[in-house]
Amino acid sequence: MKEVRCNFKNVTVQDKAKFKDACCLLTISVGQEGHEGERFNATMKLIHSSFSFCTITLHDSLQRFTMALGENRGPAHFEEDASLLGEQWLKRVDIYYAAFKKKIKVIRWSDWLQNKYYAEKKALIESTIESDPRYKVIFDETIKGYLAKHCQRLKASSGFDSQRAYKICLEYLIEECAVLCLFPQEKCEYEVYTGKHNAAMIETRHRFVEPNLVKPLVLGFNARRDLQPQSFEVMTGMKQELYA
Repeated sequence: MKEVRCNFKNVTVQDKAKFKDACCLLTISVGQEGHEGERFNATMKLIHSSFSFCTITLHDSLQRFTMALGENRGPAHFEEDASLLGEQWLKRVDIYYAAFKKKIKVIRWSDWLQNKYYAEKKALIESTIESDPRYKVIFDETIKGYLAKHCQRLKASSGFDSQRAYKICLEYLIEECAVLCLFPQEKCEYEVYTGKHNAAMIETRHRFVEPNLVKPLVLGFNARRDLQPQSFEVMTGMKQELYA
């Protein structure tokens, strides 16, 4: 079997030369195939050989919103299960960076929510959505695009409450974008991710994140097969698509 390798897309030799004295933020969406097994192993090898330090930001309990989409209970009910997903992921992948743990720091989603500046950043996102129609439209279109794909994958969408789903997705995005505004606290010059962030995050980064910090780096893999949609299974046996 061909070894899975990865690299940074659209990066110049001059850019790579700056990496060795820099640190990066690795964004992990629990349930995404690109953050598992051989692909994660390849990612960690690349990061270890490229950067002086890496902070892994583990978006685990954020997925409580997605768990609630097709259920009658609210996101708070699924917080424990979502956190469990994070614990299971950490156990699975520990082998891939055990040899250089001193160069790794892990921040879980609950850590971001307990940050003393989180409420301030969340209020900033909410107030901007209310006061700036262009910003709100970007959030609306992001949610509309996601829900369209989500409904296509449902076996039967007749009973799907789209208004409730919109509110849940909006809460998700507000929380995600508020945390994005906290990323610069880690003083990481780059953010490494397996794909492109949604439009709401891209606009939020443009407006509220210093351009010289957490600059996005997209990973490319030599294994070209299409990845499966993000999914997870919790102890209850529920399987759900994650919000991309």
